[in-house]
Amino acid sequence: MLKMVLSKVSLPTVIDADALFFLGQNPSWILPKASVLTPHVGEMKQLLSTFDEKDVKGDFFAQCALFAEKKHVVLVVKGAPTIVFCAGKTPVIIPYGDPGMATAGSGDVLTGIIAALLAQKLQPFEAAILGVYLHAKSGEYASISKTSYCMVASDIIENLPKAFKSLLKSK
Repeated sequence: MLKMVLSKVSLPTVIDADALFFLGQNPSWILPKASVLTPHVGEMKQLLSTFDEKDVKGDFFAQCALFAEKKHVVLVVKGAPTIVFCAGKTPVIIPYGDPGMATAGSGDVLTGIIAALLAQKLQPFEAAILGVYLHAKSGEYASISKTSYCMVASDIIENLPKAFKSLLKSK
């Protein structure tokens, strides 16, 4: 099904989870224009294991930057911190978030936030940066009320309004 869908998509697309596994198994697959990939470090290493660029072996971040450039994608490498790569742009490090965000469904929340921003016509690089920031700040707010140990993905969603407000206050 993924082969059929990806071959027909012409809108900006967020690719995560099993779709990343598919790409790791099919490294020559052409991705839709304006794709945003959101792997965690383990998924990124799997994608890089099939990437045929030997000149940067050993330097994970250089490999990520080259992957984003060669594949013409925005790459969001999730972790602590999360780093956003895009061809021709300086990588952006988002140093926010909370360890409690390493919970089931948290990546799906991030995918949804970025997809919503793309649907509002933000460019993929900007949508990824803003999405990661809002996701991370929402996680920080969730950890205040729920603690890092008790947070679930829906707590991140519930704290999105606070994250938006914090962004507006910083202006």
